[in-house]
Amino acid sequence: SRVLPLLDQSLPKGSIIDVVAPIDWTTGLPTANFEQFELRYTEGSITDPRTIKAALARGDISRVLVLSNRQVDESAHHDADALLAVLELRQLLGKESGVQVTVEIADPENVDLVRRGAQEEFIVGERLVGLLMSQVSQTPGVMDVLRSLVTEDDTDLRLVPAEVVLDGRPTIGGIEAAEVLRRGGHYLIGAGRKGDMRLHPELHRLEISAGTKMVTVSRVPKSVQATGAVLGS
Repeated sequence: SRVLPLLDQSLPKGSIIDVVAPIDWTTGLPTANFEQFELRYTEGSITDPRTIKAALARGDISRVLVLSNRQVDESAHHDADALLAVLELRQLLGKESGVQVTVEIADPENVDLVRRGAQEEFIVGERLVGLLMSQVSQTPGVMDVLRSLVTEDDTDLRLVPAEVVLDGRPTIGGIEAAEVLRRGGHYLIGAGRKGDMRLHPELHRLEISAGTKMVTVSRVPKSVQATGAVLGS
């Protein structure tokens, strides 16, 4: 119920969201019409491969969001269905599907259970909220920036490969890389390699080389419609 209104502010018009969840869970979701997307439901357990397969077969899926189950009494069980759903998605989608999978996890220790060889992006929900509140309390102005990233139609976060700025050179400094990106409308806010990405880097200490990924904020119109599934237990 909290995710859907946020998606209605950021998705391109004409998108489709398919909520996959047991029937007793979907009854509490908003029923109002959303402006940017059509809302559909696939009822069943997200740990059942037949249910997930049925949802994936309903359209050209580009993104999947798997939510941790906060309705169970014991916190130790919050992530159980989400982790099982991730394993089923890996089997059904395969490694070269191109589908972006984001997984919300309540307990950060559970990420290690499925991280090996993972293609998914994991978000530790409670930790993320704590970091957000800490940043806002220390720098109130950051809230305006975060709000704009969620609500602006033409704001885009991207991972940019180092080759974009290297131009055949083995390495390039962070300040020069930021200037090259800025001329193309991209603003450098982080960089690193797999497993060691850092946001808000000190540019004068940053060195970009082959294999580095740069995190940028861009102003690019989102003209491509998106379809996706939200899996919740």
